[in-house]
Amino acid sequence: MQVVINTKYFGSFSISKKAIEHIRKKIKNKKDKKSIGYFSFDNDRSNPLLVDAVLKLKEKANGLYSELKIVEIPDDVAWQITATDGVEIIREKHRIWR
Repeated sequence: MQVVINTKYFGSFSISKKAIEHIRKKIKNKKDKKSIGYFSFDNDRSNPLLVDAVLKLKEKANGLYSELKIVEIPDDVAWQITATDGVEIIREKHRIWR
């Protein structure tokens, strides 16, 4: 599975206007097209439309204060994204009790 993360220190996840346009071209429903914005995929980082935009546009997919990177992880892993100083990493989910 491919997942998009931000690797810029003191940055945050967002996509560029070019990435938004690239994604909108692939969507047929007009209502869905309008709903795509700079932060649309913040909770859906493995979305095929997002991954495709980052693969094709490379650094042109980067939003303001972001440097996007695709990370390959095994399909059967439960994962989560964590950030320190804006730089995101993917961690395998583990159970925690308190």
